[in-house]
Amino acid sequence: MSLHLLDSAQPQQVIDMPPDVKTFDLIMPNVTVPANKSTLYWCQILAVPKLTSKHHIIKYAAIIDKPQIAHHLIAYGCFQSITNASLYNTGYECYTQSMPPELFNCWETTLGWAVGGDELVHLPPEAGISIGTREDVQFFKLEMHYNNADKKDWIDQSGFKVWYTPTLRKYDAGTLTTGALETERQVIPPKSMFTTHGICPEECTRKFITEPEGLHVFAYWLHSHLLGRKIRARHVRKGVQIGWFGKDENYNFNYQQIRMFNSEKRLLPGDAVIVECVYDSSERELNTYGGLSTMNEMCLAFLFYYPRIKMSGCASLVPAQNQVDIFNASVVVADNG
Repeated sequence: MSLHLLDSAQPQQVIDMPPDVKTFDLIMPNVTVPANKSTLYWCQILAVPKLTSKHHIIKYAAIIDKPQIAHHLIAYGCFQSITNASLYNTGYECYTQSMPPELFNCWETTLGWAVGGDELVHLPPEAGISIGTREDVQFFKLEMHYNNADKKDWIDQSGFKVWYTPTLRKYDAGTLTTGALETERQVIPPKSMFTTHGICPEECTRKFITEPEGLHVFAYWLHSHLLGRKIRARHVRKGVQIGWFGKDENYNFNYQQIRMFNSEKRLLPGDAVIVECVYDSSERELNTYGGLSTMNEMCLAFLFYYPRIKMSGCASLVPAQNQVDIFNASVVVADNG
């Protein structure tokens, strides 16, 4: 059982909705999840409403049709236009050769939900997700991770309901993905408690956070898979840890939340974020690698903030030395001379 007392899954104050608020749905219709797929990532392009002026998304809700197989649902913002109309409302298996190249360019996490989390998310009254201008999201790439552990045939229709308004808030909101990139360079040996680190270094925040007051971080979402036991997102300034951008000492794969800070955190230019994941592989017989499958692992912390900057991700590869240590191997440098 997981229980958070310091941070809440919902904002503390009641936020009034403006009278001019409207809604739109982002739904992937009739997705076939076959019995021979224990893990399926399904992606689809869905359009933003055609608007003639800037609007703010101020609330969204996940619509989960088949919770038995839903692991997570993310809407990635795509900022380039798509001229091929046939790509809209067509689904593809994510990150395969069948997925159009345009979808590979969409990586800014905009809306999110994961297993065990609340369906409804309010943005703080100071900020909204901007849509309606040429600089904003032009369409969304919805990505659903299906965990079909029972290997049954399913038909799913999941997505998001979105509330938006022309009554603008003071700031545009954004999401910063931090942690370790999910590649096979992340190796977790069997029969062990093992720790992985991912770093958003001070060089990146100094380059992309241009305002001296920095970013107001109002919420976070910690994410790993089945082996995850602890996730910590350390806030480092001038080489010294000054706090946390999220910490779960009893991480539960089946209970994942976007959690609001009771008091906003400030990420300044030159600060660093170190994401630390502790895994328990005591019941695994073989190495576990980083990757997309539920049986693979991840180590991520999503930070929700304002004002928005032109950086959607700040993560690192697990050092090659990690594999060298695990396999007790030597580093071989090829001589191409």
